[in-house]
Amino acid sequence: MVPRIRQARHEECGALTEIAMRSKAHWGYSAEFMANVRADLEVRPEKFMPGFHVYVLETDNEMIGFYSLRPESAESVILEDLFIEPQHIGHGYGKMLWDHSLAVARSLGYRKLTLISDPFAEAFYAHLGAVRTGETESNALAGRMLPLMEYIFK
Repeated sequence: MVPRIRQARHEECGALTEIAMRSKAHWGYSAEFMANVRADLEVRPEKFMPGFHVYVLETDNEMIGFYSLRPESAESVILEDLFIEPQHIGHGYGKMLWDHSLAVARSLGYRKLTLISDPFAEAFYAHLGAVRTGETESNALAGRMLPLMEYIFK
């Protein structure tokens, strides 16, 4: 079954949240940390408002992952989410979603994509051309710093 990417539907918020939770937990975070980060990972109906873009990668019988984009300014868009089901990590699906997110952002006229990376995902984004520009404190754990990254369209 060849995976395809389609726009997500608002009624899939719960399923997308669970993908995000399983994907994050893949990195060995504690149950306490996962409980603290749940609010940040929850996919809410607001992500389906005009200007937001949420896409799902799936096969005929399974959601593999998803991403979401949120406008930041006339020239910049934020990659808010990019999550893959743990059993599919390392099979090229993250790159497939990344490439799709760049194509969507470019088609909408954005010149820059920014993101806050999980520390375990920073190398993935760097490999795909994103550059670390700083860091920001985690909402889930005081003192935990997260990489700020950006990708400039060529």
